Amino acid sequence: MRAPSYKITNQSFLTLLIFHFLLLLPILLKAQKTDIVILDNGDRLTGEIKWMEQAVLKFNTDAMSYIDIKWKKIVYLKTTNSFRVENSDGSLFFGMLETDSLKKELIVGIGSKANRVDMDDVVEISEVKDTFRKGLNLSVDLGFTYTKASDIVQFNLSGDGGYSTLYWDRNFSFRSVLTLQNDTSFTKNQNVKVTLYRLLPNKYFLTGFAGATQNTELGLKMRLSFGGGGGRHLLRTNNSILRAAIGLQGTREWQYGTSEVKNNLESVFAAGYEKFMLFTPKLNINISIQAYPNLTETGRYRIDFDAKIKWELIKDLFWGITFYDNFDSKPPQESSGEGQNDYGITLSLGWKY
Repeated sequence: MRAPSYKITNQSFLTLLIFHFLLLLPILLKAQKTDIVILDNGDRLTGEIKWMEQAVLKFNTDAMSYIDIKWKKIVYLKTTNSFRVENSDGSLFFGMLETDSLKKELIVGIGSKANRVDMDDVVEISEVKDTFRKGLNLSVDLGFTYTKASDIVQFNLSGDGGYSTLYWDRNFSFRSVLTLQNDTSFTKNQNVKVTLYRLLPNKYFLTGFAGATQNTELGLKMRLSFGGGGGRHLLRTNNSILRAAIGLQGTREWQYGTSEVKNNLESVFAAGYEKFMLFTPKLNINISIQAYPNLTETGRYRIDFDAKIKWELIKDLFWGITFYDNFDSKPPQESSGEGQNDYGITLSLGWKY
């Protein structure tokens, strides 16, 4: 039996060619890296601008993959992608980027609607992302210790991440500290928190948050919390951030050994400080404190304190030490006889994406 034959006309061939071109178009566009950066030593780089924070521009090239460039070393850059730019007074600008090298200004946008920002006043640049995966940044720390003399095994896992779009920032964090002693005593201190920020002019912001906490030492089987408030960045530069916030939150608590459930309303007072030392080696210091006076249970208040120092060992790999203290003036159950505090120090290795 003779196989059927097909005649390919010029029109059908052109249609087929256009069809395959449209299929490949997203790949071709993704492969293009046409952003330009020129350094003060005359070096010209072509690639893709990812973001700028802590006075470091993250730049992606085909030849060298991701590289870090000191912001003060850049004399010219240009990109046709859309970015969000924040300056030191909290103002936000959106659009394509180019620099005026003579005036040392960053031009955000095009034409008569473009804004000019002094290069030294730029605090952060983040791309307006079209997908969650592209916009996600993530840091994970892992630690393990064993002490033979006291037969204590401790495992800790922590991390944080974020995702930004236009006027919104979304952050999450988690920590888990599990301790086993003499094969008989097992304690855990675990929490996870999700926070949403709506950025406002003059460094102000609105925030909403939700979280879950477990703490064996304080007899807390589970605490669910949700709330909101507002705050302000008191200091925001390329190497330091100081912020404060106030708000209200509702909590629902379960304790060990009883089916009783407690519902509480708490006020929230929070402050945080971050300090960055950017090169040789990179060093990050992060300190936060939250106070929760209870508005439902008279005389009860809680305080959470965290301090973390992280050193970069090699690119994107960090060694860290963390001190934490969780205080409750009237804990659900003083099950371990240790009173009102649960505190500890953890060592870890971390990776940043």
